[in-house]
Amino acid sequence: MAEVKLKANEKAKAKEYVEQALELIDPVQSKVLYQETMTTYAQIVLPERADFFIQSMEQIIAQDEVYLGLKETALRVLKDAYSAKGDFESALNYHLQYAESKVSQLKKEASQKALAYQMDTEYQKNQYELQSLKTQRDVELAEQRVEQIVTAAVVGVLVVLLSAFLLLARNKRRSLELEKQLLNKTLDLKQQLLADISHELRTPLTVLKLHIESLEHNLVENPQQSYKVLNRRLDTLNTLIKDIYELAQADTGSLNLALERVNAKQAFIGLVEDIDDFVTDEGLEFNAHIELPDELEIDIDVTRFAQVFNNLARNSVNYTDKPGEVCVDISYQSQQIQCVIEDSSPGVGDEALGRLFERLFRCDKSRSRDLGGSGLGLSICQKLVELHGGSIAVAHSELGGLKVSVIIPCE
Repeated sequence: MAEVKLKANEKAKAKEYVEQALELIDPVQSKVLYQETMTTYAQIVLPERADFFIQSMEQIIAQDEVYLGLKETALRVLKDAYSAKGDFESALNYHLQYAESKVSQLKKEASQKALAYQMDTEYQKNQYELQSLKTQRDVELAEQRVEQIVTAAVVGVLVVLLSAFLLLARNKRRSLELEKQLLNKTLDLKQQLLADISHELRTPLTVLKLHIESLEHNLVENPQQSYKVLNRRLDTLNTLIKDIYELAQADTGSLNLALERVNAKQAFIGLVEDIDDFVTDEGLEFNAHIELPDELEIDIDVTRFAQVFNNLARNSVNYTDKPGEVCVDISYQSQQIQCVIEDSSPGVGDEALGRLFERLFRCDKSRSRDLGGSGLGLSICQKLVELHGGSIAVAHSELGGLKVSVIIPCE
């Protein structure tokens, strides 16, 4: 405010403000501010109070230790005060002291700047060397880390290779064990199959031999009846040999299907009609329900599928007590044709139900032989259905007998 009033040439107001400021300023704690304020005060009150400033400033100079800036202010104020009084010699003297002080200060500042520059150069040099050492250390650490990573990677690869080798060895050993078990099982099954086939062949051949010997020695009262028995036994042998041959073809993959694109509804109507007369002729009630889309077509070997239906119908006739019934239900859902053939009692037990697809298995062996069954019918049905990409399953029927479900996919 004092400087503002001084510029406005209101010296009285400027003096009032600057005197208030000098009362508030501590010359020791606020040296720069005191120096500036005294300079402003001198501009206001000189030359009226020249003696006051001369006395005050000389006291400051006379002190043993005085702040350099404060001393320079005092010298400058003394120069202005003596000039105001007309004592130019004293003013020149204090001006020269001020100039010497300023020159000394500048030299000192220059020296300090040179020293500071030198120290800064040394500092930068040290920083550069330190940074170089740090960079070198970082490179060494990075190299060590790379070496560690490479070592760990090599160890990891070795561990993986060793683990893979051990796993392959274990899997190979397990495969050999499974192959051995499968081979043993296959051999057992082969031996069992050969034994079963020998047994199945021995029985009708023994009967044939006995009847032939009886006819040879004229021990038969009714030769025509013996010929009928011989004929029936030969048919049984032919059926067994034919079934064994077809299964052998299926096992070796040489049983081929003659697939053709046919209307599904018409094909299954024909299959059902083929077994209708056979079932009813045996004194059983036959019911059929076919619900297929009229435009549905399917790739099927009609002859082979007729064999499946005939085998299933023959089983139902042979193992259903009279009077009884056989029901066939054919439907289409989820892009599949489902054929269900059910018959009435007596059916089969739970233990026998799971073995029906075993080759040469019979629930009632004596009854099967009397009816000319080979025990391979359901096995053949299973193979033929699987060749069509389908599945076959058996379960207990609500009619009291057996329920056979055949599912054929439709593209």
